[in-house]
Amino acid sequence: MNIIYILTNEAMPGYIKIGKTNELERRVKELSRHSGVPLPFEVFYACEVENMDFVERQLHEAFGRTRVAENREFFTETPERVVAVLKMVQKRD
Repeated sequence: MNIIYILTNEAMPGYIKIGKTNELERRVKELSRHSGVPLPFEVFYACEVENMDFVERQLHEAFGRTRVAENREFFTETPERVVAVLKMVQKRD
């Protein structure tokens, strides 16, 4: 599966993570297990897409002005806004 996800974390208010994976549950656990993350990530929204590399790249570009750091996938954007854009390209929830 080619999944694009939007994650939130109660310990990081105002930030979202936009990423891609083939195994959503595993990826969320992997990200949440780091010692620098006091609370686990929560899936705000995820969907299957045709080409996850392309869709992720386009989302990162579209929301680039709100990107926290070039080498991180965190953004100061509302998750609802990203979902609205993502729903235009999604295949299945």
